[in-house]
Amino acid sequence: MARSQAREIVLPDRPREPIRPFERVLTHVDGEPTQLRHRREATVRPRLGPVPEHRLRPGPLHPQGGVGTRATSLLIADIDAMQNRVVTLTGEIADLRATMGTLAVQAERARTWVDLAEAAAPPARSPAPTAVALADEPGPVTVDQILVEAENELARWEAPHLVPPPATSVATAAPVLEPELIDRRLHELKARVATLRAAVPAAAAPPAPAIPAAPRARAATHSQPARRSAPFAPSRAAAALSHPAAPTVQPRRARPGAPVKREMARELLTRGQIVAAASCGAIIVAGVVVAPVPALRVLILAVVLFWTLLLGLKARLAIASKTTYEHRRAADPADADLPSFTVLVPLYREANMVRGLRDALGRLHYPGELLQVLLLLEADDEETIAAAVQHGVAYLVVPEGGPKNKPNALNFGLAQATGDYTVIYDAEDRPEPDQLLKFVGTFRDTSEKVACVQARLMFWNGASSWVSRFYWVEYVIHFEWVLRGLARMGLVPPLGGTSNCFRTSVLLDVAFAPGEMPFQDAYIGAWDPWNVTEDADLAGALALRGLDVVMTDSVTYEEATASLRIALGQRSRWLKGYLHTGLVYTRHPITMSRAMSLRRYAVYVLLMLGTPLSILLTPVFWALTVAYFITRSTFIESLYPAPVLYLGVALMLAGNLFLFYQRVWACVHRRSDGGVKYMLLSPIWELFGVVVLLRVANELCRKSLRHRWVKTEHGHDTVTDDQGAALVHV
Repeated sequence: MARSQAREIVLPDRPREPIRPFERVLTHVDGEPTQLRHRREATVRPRLGPVPEHRLRPGPLHPQGGVGTRATSLLIADIDAMQNRVVTLTGEIADLRATMGTLAVQAERARTWVDLAEAAAPPARSPAPTAVALADEPGPVTVDQILVEAENELARWEAPHLVPPPATSVATAAPVLEPELIDRRLHELKARVATLRAAVPAAAAPPAPAIPAAPRARAATHSQPARRSAPFAPSRAAAALSHPAAPTVQPRRARPGAPVKREMARELLTRGQIVAAASCGAIIVAGVVVAPVPALRVLILAVVLFWTLLLGLKARLAIASKTTYEHRRAADPADADLPSFTVLVPLYREANMVRGLRDALGRLHYPGELLQVLLLLEADDEETIAAAVQHGVAYLVVPEGGPKNKPNALNFGLAQATGDYTVIYDAEDRPEPDQLLKFVGTFRDTSEKVACVQARLMFWNGASSWVSRFYWVEYVIHFEWVLRGLARMGLVPPLGGTSNCFRTSVLLDVAFAPGEMPFQDAYIGAWDPWNVTEDADLAGALALRGLDVVMTDSVTYEEATASLRIALGQRSRWLKGYLHTGLVYTRHPITMSRAMSLRRYAVYVLLMLGTPLSILLTPVFWALTVAYFITRSTFIESLYPAPVLYLGVALMLAGNLFLFYQRVWACVHRRSDGGVKYMLLSPIWELFGVVVLLRVANELCRKSLRHRWVKTEHGHDTVTDDQGAALVHV
């Protein structure tokens, strides 16, 4: 509607309710006066009672030369303590007065918006909503938009913790109202909003899920992504979680142009890979048919050499890691040159995790004005959207059109990112409060070639079951020895899916070209949406540009999987993603090895393809070993010439001892002596890996399951969010 067609709405002046004394107000606010009274009775009144006899004994001479008693000294101390408590109570009353003032502002703002909506609403249904002109708005505003603002104000009103509301085009005073009037007005305004919502047609926008008694969530579009929020926590970072930043009308664009074109995992095998695999298979089959013993000897020798390389690499990484982290200098939170951050948190069907995530991110020590925190939610996930609204966390609704998975959501969130750096967290993450400051300090202490800083992941529930104990041990080995060793040696660490910080400009540079993305253009394809370990794939994309990844001395606590059922789905996704990545990066081995360097490329592919391959080969050779000791077969004996036999036996003994020692040392290193005995179950854990690999093979053979993202359930452990957050040093 043109601006000339908008009609001006002027609200008449309305009388204000009388302001009662503040002491009357204190008796109605969330039981605070009761708590203050109990605290006063428990701490102040006992000190006003009679002085015990043992305090009347003569004391030493007064320091200034006078004669005093111990009772005098104690009474003076009592008076000082009482004065301190009076000061404390005065501060609490002042805070409570400010809270009441903020609550009154929210009430007046909500009433103003509802009055505007009623004044602008047509008397009956019409095919299009009426538009009005507001004082500070650049163009006409529809009734539906005004009504959404009214609903948002009501949501802020009911938020469990209040912060000063953001400024809008509606100016309101800040009277102190009686709680009874505020509560009555809340119910009255809710009824008026419900009536208006039923009478006023919604603006033309994508359909949204129905969320009872909460602001409607609209699907974000390319031109105007929806962001809804409500204040909730009084901390520096909390404001960024709840502040409704202005929508990005023109999202950022990718800037592809790497010397080597990135490949997607949407196609499992290219024609060249199929031809190469078929040729190798034909050669092996022909060799086994024509000369079975020599052919099998060559195969066994190749496997022994593969095991030698893999175990040697793991030992070398453990040595390079030096088992400790360098203590990087954290940036000063008062630094005027601090960069801005965008924090992306993709969630799907995790409504039970929103409150804990809100509290964890709210503890981050970083200026709120430099933070953009976005929860990335799916349009069909009504429960999580309702939880985000209830707990007052800003979020974006990912448009339909792409795979419903984490990399797809991250690509959409990146298009809306405004920060100099982009950080990824998961729903169960509890980062240390100074983690962002350590990211800044690490980037400042390293070279411009560093594109990503990875924090360390640990579990808060590593002792809840034998399964979680193995997860805990594997994370210690992976993040403290493998990834750190790779980073120290200048190799390519396959990133963890969370707690990694990227230069946003680098993500734009390594992104796929917009025409290669298979869905809407409101995305920046920094992550491959068809790869179920998008983090490991992105590490390879950074290496193609000659960029580095470093580790930093900061910890993010997560919830470990505690049951085999959940572990089966999670580990199958990890192994399948490693195969995705390894197959993608072997499509053009010569070109990619030149871009990465042969050393980095070989180690990267060895980790991606060697990890699942080692799991596959382990039961095969254990079966050969058992069969030989049972049957004493001369045919099996003929397959192992003396050098291969000695090397194989050494690898079997030293290799398994080394892997077992790593797990035990991880328990001792991290002071979990009680977990050592569970490491005796390592053979069962290895057999479970074989079951996981069989599931991966089944999914890769079925096109409908090839790129399926198996969602890991969280919130299933008996450890609460508060207990997990206690591990984070505030």
